[in-house]
Amino acid sequence: MLDQAVDAYSASSMSRPYLRVDLDTPLENFTFWGALASALLSIFLLSTSGEIAALLFVLAIALGLTYSAIDCTYVLDHNTKSVYYLRRLFGFTTRYQVCPYNQVHTVAVNGTRHESKHSTWWNYGVVFVTHSGEVIPVSNERQEDYYRAGQNADILARHLGTRVHKGRLENELIVKEVGGQPYLSYEPYSILNHPFIMLIYVFVAMVWIALMAAH
Repeated sequence: MLDQAVDAYSASSMSRPYLRVDLDTPLENFTFWGALASALLSIFLLSTSGEIAALLFVLAIALGLTYSAIDCTYVLDHNTKSVYYLRRLFGFTTRYQVCPYNQVHTVAVNGTRHESKHSTWWNYGVVFVTHSGEVIPVSNERQEDYYRAGQNADILARHLGTRVHKGRLENELIVKEVGGQPYLSYEPYSILNHPFIMLIYVFVAMVWIALMAAH
């Protein structure tokens, strides 16, 4: 979220010299859930295997300390007119320039489809699409939070001085190059838009055919 507060989305935030966009990165998620799982498992094993429980408890503490020491954010610096990525780990901070404001072609809402054995749902987040067609996620995707993502996209677009595309419910963002510029469209979920997943299905099908032929 921006500046870790809903107030950061207000018009008054335009007068600030910067805007922070705080993300939960995969490393942060891994250390958080790893610490929680290790702690619960150590409690469960305490009565049956004390040594393993002790090791898991130490692991939980180590992961918890690592989680508390990690902070990854995007910063929109209005003085330099650039977007930066900041990563803090155990007190050490590194900063990388992502792109200047004028390289952001569009701020867009992106939807991703998820499914389990019993249900299907969509998550929505905000991305930057650069003039080169690169898609940069700048918010955490949240389940069924399309309208909030649209509000956030509006605010970020105003800060950057660029256009915004909010898309449609239960549609995913497709970015293609047309005439040297990125072209954005929104389409219902289709496996044809995910070549990697298609390759997995093809591989599984080939293995299945080979096994059937062997019999």
